[in-house]
Amino acid sequence: MAHSSPLLDASLKTGARPSFALPEGSGDALLLARLARQRVENKLGMLAIVCADPHDAERLKDEIKWFAPELRAHVLPDWETLPYDAISPHQDLVSERLETLYLIARGEVDVLLVAASTALQRLAPAQYIVARTFFIKVGDKLDEAALRAQFHMAGYTHMQQVVSPGEWTARGSLIDLFPMGSAVPYRIDLFGADIESIKTFDVDTQRSIYPVREIRLLPGREFPLDEEARTAFRGRFREVFEGDPSRFAMYKDMANGVATAGIEYYLPLFYEQTETLFDYLPASALLMTHGRVDEAFTAFWKEIEERYRFLKADTIRPLFAPHAIYLDGQSFFVESAAFAAATLKAAAPAADAPPRLPSVAVNRRADDPVAALRHFIDAFAGRVLLAADSAGRRETMLEYLRNAGVEPVPCESFADFLTAATRLMITAHPLGRGFIDSEAGQSFAVITEAELYAETTRARTRREKKRETNVDGMLKDLSELKVGDPVVHAQHGIGRYLGLVNMTWATASPSFCICSTPTTQNCMCRWRRSPSSAATRAPVKTRRRCTASAAASGKKPNARRRCRYATPLPSCSTFTRAALRARATPSVSKNTITTPSLKDLVLKKPAIRPQRSAMSSKTCARAGRWTA
Repeated sequence: MAHSSPLLDASLKTGARPSFALPEGSGDALLLARLARQRVENKLGMLAIVCADPHDAERLKDEIKWFAPELRAHVLPDWETLPYDAISPHQDLVSERLETLYLIARGEVDVLLVAASTALQRLAPAQYIVARTFFIKVGDKLDEAALRAQFHMAGYTHMQQVVSPGEWTARGSLIDLFPMGSAVPYRIDLFGADIESIKTFDVDTQRSIYPVREIRLLPGREFPLDEEARTAFRGRFREVFEGDPSRFAMYKDMANGVATAGIEYYLPLFYEQTETLFDYLPASALLMTHGRVDEAFTAFWKEIEERYRFLKADTIRPLFAPHAIYLDGQSFFVESAAFAAATLKAAAPAADAPPRLPSVAVNRRADDPVAALRHFIDAFAGRVLLAADSAGRRETMLEYLRNAGVEPVPCESFADFLTAATRLMITAHPLGRGFIDSEAGQSFAVITEAELYAETTRARTRREKKRETNVDGMLKDLSELKVGDPVVHAQHGIGRYLGLVNMTWATASPSFCICSTPTTQNCMCRWRRSPSSAATRAPVKTRRRCTASAAASGKKPNARRRCRYATPLPSCSTFTRAALRARATPSVSKNTITTPSLKDLVLKKPAIRPQRSAMSSKTCARAGRWTA
C-alpha cells in the first residue's frame, strides 16, 4: 500500500506553522528531499531547516544529497565555542560559514540546514560578505601591490607557507593562496603582470595538482580589519563600555590591527547594525523546524545567561548583554512569522502512516543468524534495500549474506534502486537508521547496519569519522568470519581464523577466537566488538618502576629510576595458549642479565616483573613470569 506524507500536499502560508509527524529513521531525510525537489521544480524558493540536534543537521545534509543529488544542500556550521569564550573558532569553520552565507545571499542554496543554537546568533551584514568577495581569472592583469592591499582588506594572513584557509604567500612570480570557503589552496603563476595559470596544490607536498580557470576569494573573517573598521570599533567601544579604554588589551590590540581571541563576540562593535539568519533568507523561503526546537532554544538561552552571569564581573574583558549578540527563542519565532513555516517533530503515527521496521538483527549464536532478516524479506510486500556503511562493508555483507542463502543485487545509488525491478538490493551509504516508505506507488524498506547489527553498531560522529583511517574491512559481527578466513591481528599480524571457543575466565565466560599466526601458534584472543561499538577497551596496565639494586655497597634500590626496557603490558584479554601453562624465568648472574629481545618487546609477549638482586648499578634486573 502506498503512503504519501501530508506535508507534500499541504498548502503552507505565511504566518501559519502546521505540525507534522517526524518519519521513522532516515525517512525524515527522504521526506525533506522530496519537499525540496518539489519546491525547486515549481520555483517556490529555498527550504531552510532548523534542527534541534546539531548532529541531525550534518546527517540530514549527507542523506538529502544521497536521496536527491541534484539539490544544493549546505550546513551553516556553528563556531563550536562556548558563549563568551575567549577562543576564536577554527579557520575551517569560519571558511565554511562564510561560503554558506555567501551562497545564501547569492540565492545558490536549495536546502539550508542550521542547528538551533547557530540560528540564534547575530551575523555580519550580507552586504559585507558580498562586497568583499572578488574573483581572479586566468589572463587577468594583476597588480601585486593592489593584490596585497586586497588581501589585507579581506583579512588574509601572510605566511611563509600556506597550510590553512585565510593564508597567502608570494615567492617571485608564484603566489600561493588558500581562499576561505575553498577545499584546496591555489598557486597563481605570473608572467610579468599577466596571470599565466592557476593550479591547485597539495598542502603536504606543495606539488601542483590540476589547473583551474578562476578562483573566488571570500573575506578572511566575519568582520573587517581595515583602518576604517578599526577606528569604528574603537569609537563604539568607548561608547558602550565605561572606564579608561587603554586598560583593555582588546582595545589596544585593535589599534595595532590585531584580532584578539574571542573577538567574534564583539561583532556589534564592527557594524552599525548586525543581521540575523532571517535577513539572509529570501522572502519565498520555507522555514522548517526539525525536532523540539523550542526546548533547544530554551536550553541554549539558559546556558548563555549562566555564562554571562559567570563572566560579566571580569573587569579586563567586558561583555555584551546576551540580547546584543543572540536572539532568544521568542524573538526567533516572532521574526519567523514573515515566512511560510512548518514543524516536524515526534508524534503518534497517523492511521495511514507506513508501518515501522521490525527487528531484523543478526543473531550469531543461532543456527541461522539471518533468520529474522529472511523472514522480513519474505513477509514484506514491497522491495528491500540494504545500506552498508562503505563499499568495503558492502562486499563483506554480500559474501556473508550469499553464504547464508540471501542474494541481494548491488546498486550504486538510490535512483538506481528506484528504477530497478530487483526486489532485494544492497548499496553503500552510511544512512542513520532504516525505515519503510513509498514513492510512485511502490512500497520499499531501507535496512541499515544499525538494524542488522543492533548490538554492535552506533552512529559515529564527524570527529570519529575523521580520526578513523580505514573502516572498510572492519567486522561488525563475528558471524561474518568463517574458519580459514585470513585476518590481521592487532598484536601478532597476519593470521588465519581457526574458530571460536567459550572458556571460563575469572568470574565470567567470554568467547575467545583462535588464530594461527607465523609468530604464535593458536593465539587466543577475547572477541571484542569493533571500535564503532559502545564497548570500550580495557585499560592497559603499566609495569612497576625499576628496583635495580646497587652493587656490593648494599645501597637501597632506586625506586624512581625507570627501566629502559619498560613497555606497557598487553591487555588482560589478549594472551597465548602457552601463557596459560608456561613460566619463564630469565637467568641472572652477578654482573650479567638476560634482557628481552626487541622482537619480544614488539610482540608484547611476556609481562616480566622486576626482582631485587645484588648487581652493578649500571645494570637492571628483569625477572618475572608470563601473565595471562
